[in-house]
Amino acid sequence: KGAIMTSLRAKVRDNARTPMQWNHQPHAGFSTTKPWLPVHPTFKVINVAHDHQSLFSIQAFLKAFLVLRKKHRPFINGTLSFRQFHPKVYAYQRSNDEETLLILTSFANHPITITMADHDTWESILTNHPTLKLKKKITLPPFFGGLYLKKTNHGNH
Repeated sequence: KGAIMTSLRAKVRDNARTPMQWNHQPHAGFSTTKPWLPVHPTFKVINVAHDHQSLFSIQAFLKAFLVLRKKHRPFINGTLSFRQFHPKVYAYQRSNDEETLLILTSFANHPITITMADHDTWESILTNHPTLKLKKKITLPPFFGGLYLKKTNHGNH
């Protein structure tokens, strides 16, 4: 019986879970009593309340992105094409007759240098690293995300 329970405990999803970190209060604001799962030790710094106050938070980034998604039609009805820069850089474009959007992301935990021949045709719209400027040879910081715009002017507007 002991070996079976040990085996089952190793396979359950609870091993990868922690209670939601709502704030810096005891038990991360998840509960007024000790939860059945351990609270992650970062809860005093990484939590929803702290994130909500930051201009550079994931919440702020997603809110800005949702506004842009409604504003730029290629997200809804644009054609999709992928860009190849590096195995840990995921990049694609969405285009329509009026504009092209470039989504450029790095999933590496270290800087990655890429070459971008058309760097000067893009306008930065949203990025998690606002001081980074596109150039021919650019070093993306760890876990970078950026949205860029280029007018395609194929329409008669």
